Amino acid sequence: MATNSRLLRQRLLTIVLLFGLAPLLAAQSAGYFIVDTEEGEPRFVQRLAWSGEYALRYEVILEREVDGVYRAHMRDSTSSLFIEVSLPPGRYRFRVIPYDILDKPGEGSEWKNIEVRRAVQPEIYSVSQEYVSRNNRDGPSGYVLTISGNNFVSSAEIFILGSDGVQFIPDTFSYGEDGGIIIFVDSSMLPPGEYEIVIRNPGGLEAGIEGIVLSPSSRRYETALGQGNADEHGAAFEPLKTVLASYNIAWMPVLPVHGEVFGFDFSPAGISAHFNAVFFTPLDIYIGAELTAFLYITEVFYEEYENVSGILSAGLNLLAMKWLSNERMALNFRIGAFYILLPDFLEYKLCFDAGASFTLRVTNKMLLEIGLNYTSLPGEYVSGGCIRLWVGIGGIF
Repeated sequence: MATNSRLLRQRLLTIVLLFGLAPLLAAQSAGYFIVDTEEGEPRFVQRLAWSGEYALRYEVILEREVDGVYRAHMRDSTSSLFIEVSLPPGRYRFRVIPYDILDKPGEGSEWKNIEVRRAVQPEIYSVSQEYVSRNNRDGPSGYVLTISGNNFVSSAEIFILGSDGVQFIPDTFSYGEDGGIIIFVDSSMLPPGEYEIVIRNPGGLEAGIEGIVLSPSSRRYETALGQGNADEHGAAFEPLKTVLASYNIAWMPVLPVHGEVFGFDFSPAGISAHFNAVFFTPLDIYIGAELTAFLYITEVFYEEYENVSGILSAGLNLLAMKWLSNERMALNFRIGAFYILLPDFLEYKLCFDAGASFTLRVTNKMLLEIGLNYTSLPGEYVSGGCIRLWVGIGGIF
């Protein structure tokens, strides 16, 4: 929903408040709308309406309050049941006098009050968000959005619009001391995705900001009630951050599947170290890079060299990490390559690697991980491949 740029220069709002009418004339409707002038400036037009019967015409007398005294402001005649005016901010009163078929005045209505209030164009500078994760007994989980800007009126309407046109009205927490607005959005009401936030001041002037991504893994904070996510035993976990860095030391036994480079027999003598840094994305997954080091002790066979013990390598993986909703478990997928540092006589040293693993978050900082990798060393005369099982323990920085 785009904001009409021509409204940005509008400074006046008109809100018409009508209170009751005399028995002869009954209120029908009152409101306002916006029109564009030839100069491109918007202008508020108020419509004053009433109901009546068997009148040739109606005379409308409008007075404006000046220094506590009502003074004549406008007099108009119409055969319709309404008139359209464009009034500046202020307090007014009006009455309607019907004229019969002989054009003689009848009994007019009582004086009725009108208030025209000043309107301002809202401006949105930025939107920051934090995610509140709670137990159901403490209230719903959701997003706390802080909207910074200017000219926000306390009675403004706030909308969140999805790409499919669905409109959601959030709960307003408060208006900040700096003029900003704080709202709460129940995450069960809106699925993760990209949204637009629109603020509409009384009078119809509005501003919008697009590209607001709502996701439970966005920047978060703990609440005094929920203290993060809790399992069925009541153990609390801090919400994950947008950027995660973790490490892992793993026991990695090797099962050769073809070639001679990685030996012939299953070897339990393998150990690896992993370090990764991942970033949360709008796809609701973390993506980043992983550095690895691997030491494997076995009998390596290569042409005339035999019974060479051990392979030492270092590598780099592309890592994708998907945390489940309770943020205690994650699925990891990696693909990359590593370079064999020792033994140095191998002609082909670049190996390619792909695998998956499962992470269990034991405490806020401690992780357990089990996985399976397939590694291949391609070569014209010598090649090899193996499956590397691994079980590791690590933590989040």
